[in-house]
Amino acid sequence: MEISYEEKKKKRIEKYECKDRLNEMEIDKSLKLLKPNSKSVIADIGSGTGVFAFEISKTVDKVFSIERQEMMIDIQRDKISKGEGQNIEILEEDIEGKSFCFKDNFLTGVILITLVHEIEDKDKFINEIYRSLKKEGRVLVIDFKKDEEKLDMGPPLEERINDEEMERLFTDRGFKTIEYSKNMGYYYRYVFEVIK
Repeated sequence: MEISYEEKKKKRIEKYECKDRLNEMEIDKSLKLLKPNSKSVIADIGSGTGVFAFEISKTVDKVFSIERQEMMIDIQRDKISKGEGQNIEILEEDIEGKSFCFKDNFLTGVILITLVHEIEDKDKFINEIYRSLKKEGRVLVIDFKKDEEKLDMGPPLEERINDEEMERLFTDRGFKTIEYSKNMGYYYRYVFEVIK
């Protein structure tokens, strides 16, 4: 028996918004590292169900939630229709290999949750983040550890990016490391700040 679209949405929410996953990602602490305030403009790229976008929307001026999967977008629209995240603009877009729609020096922060390993042209992608960020703008990166003992969740080992390589991807392209944590279960976290 095939499950309904609504049941599929419910299962996605259970998967991406489960308490254990969010606790490992330290969502509150992670978002505070972006130094959000009432004037901040944030882009959550590959935002999924929007859990990070909706959480940070409580403290910033504007959030652009960029997602390409229709079901994830529907989940976010459902939340907005219930009164959450009224300062969130959903951009239905596949950013792979493309220039972002943002002006130069527009964003104060970017959120990348379990996304960077999926991007083929990482150079172009990170260069676009750099272009779009204001001076001292920050990037929050949380991705899967490249650890043979942590393969029961997330992508195969060969698709993962180890933490040192992740740091090089950003520091070789005009960012400095502000924070690094590897004590997050399946994940590691970086916060980078743009140097302009």
